[in-house]
Amino acid sequence: SRTTVNMLRLPRSLATRCAPSPSALARSASAAPALFWRPLPVARCLSGPRFYCDAAGKPSLLQLVVALRKDTGAGVSESKEALENSGMDIEKAKVYLANQAVTMAKKKSGRAAVEGGVAVSVVGARGVLAEVNCETDFASKEDAFAGVALDISKAIAASDYYGTGDVPVEDILALPHSTSEVSGKAVSTVGDAVEQLLASLRENVKIRRVTIVPETPHDDPSAYRVFYRTHGGVNAANPDVGRIGGVICIKVEEGEKPLTEKQELRLKTFGEELALQVVAMKPLYLNEAEMAAATEGAEAVEDDEDADEDYEPVFLKQDSLVHGKPMSTIINRFNKQFQAKIEVHSFKRYELSEGVIRVEANLAEDVQNALDEAAKARE
Repeated sequence: SRTTVNMLRLPRSLATRCAPSPSALARSASAAPALFWRPLPVARCLSGPRFYCDAAGKPSLLQLVVALRKDTGAGVSESKEALENSGMDIEKAKVYLANQAVTMAKKKSGRAAVEGGVAVSVVGARGVLAEVNCETDFASKEDAFAGVALDISKAIAASDYYGTGDVPVEDILALPHSTSEVSGKAVSTVGDAVEQLLASLRENVKIRRVTIVPETPHDDPSAYRVFYRTHGGVNAANPDVGRIGGVICIKVEEGEKPLTEKQELRLKTFGEELALQVVAMKPLYLNEAEMAAATEGAEAVEDDEDADEDYEPVFLKQDSLVHGKPMSTIINRFNKQFQAKIEVHSFKRYELSEGVIRVEANLAEDVQNALDEAAKARE
C-alpha cells in the first residue's frame, strides 16, 4: 500500500540518504515555519517495481498488467488496453486479447509471407517436410517460430495421415498439435498453434506446403528406413529447421538375420550421405524411368541460357557429392560391403520460397508515394 517509510526501520545508510540534514531542517523552519519534513514514500527510497494497491486493497493497474502479461505474453500497451476495456477483470481481458488476435489474423492473412523455414521430422519409417512462412527473417529466427514449425512437422509425422504430393493445408490445420501450448497459451490443434504464433509475432504466419515421405503406407514398415538433412539453419535451438530440407526413404532387405547395432549405425551414416546428396544436388527424379513418366507428353522447352549444362536431374546418375562417382555405383558398392541389399524408394527436397517471385521493396519510393498522395488529398 502507499505508505510512508518509518525511518527507524530502514538501514542506517539508506535512512541517512533519505533524511534531510539538520542544517536543511533549520533553514526550512526559519524560512517558512509552516513547512515540515515528511518521510518519502517507499517507492521513492527503495529501488524496484512500484506495486501499489488502492485504498480498498484491490490490485493496481500495474499489478494487473504484470499478471496479464505473465499469463498471455501480450505487450504492455495491449494488456493495459485489454484491462481498461474489460473493467479491470483479468479473465475478461484474456478473452478480449484472444478476440483481438483473431481480428489481427484476419487482417494480416493477405500480407505476403516469403520468409520462414523448412522443418523436417522423422517418426519410424515416415518422414515429413513442412514449409512454414512468415513475413521477415527476423521473425523466422525466433525460438517460438522455429519451435512451432518443428512441432507441426512432428504432429504430422506422429499421425496416421497420408497424402499424395503436397498435403492440403486444411487437413493439416485440424490435426492435434504435438505440444500443449505456444507462447504461454494452451493450444489443441495445429491451426490454434498458427493463430497463437501470429498473435505473438504480429506477422502473417502460414503453412505453405507439406509432404510425407513415403506418400503411401509401407507394405512392411520394418523394412524401410528414413533419413534426412537440413541446410541453412534459421534457429540455433532447432537445427532441424533450415532454409533447405531433404528426406530420403530406403528399403532394406535384411536377409535371414536382422541387422546388428553396428550395421544399423553404418546404414544411418550412409543414409545421411544420401540425404545430403538430395539437399545439395537438387535431383528431380529417382531414375530415368521416373523422369520419362513425368515428362511424357510435356511440350519441349527452349534451352535456358542461364541453365547449368552439367546439371543432372536423375538421382542415380548424379555424381556423389562425397565420393565423386555416380550414385548408382556408390549404392552397388555399399551393398557388396554391407552384405545386404538396399535401394532408394523415394525422396523429397524443399527449399524455402521455392517457385515464389519475390518483389524487392523500395522504402524511399514508398515514402515518397505516400507523401504525394497526402499532398493530392490536401489539394
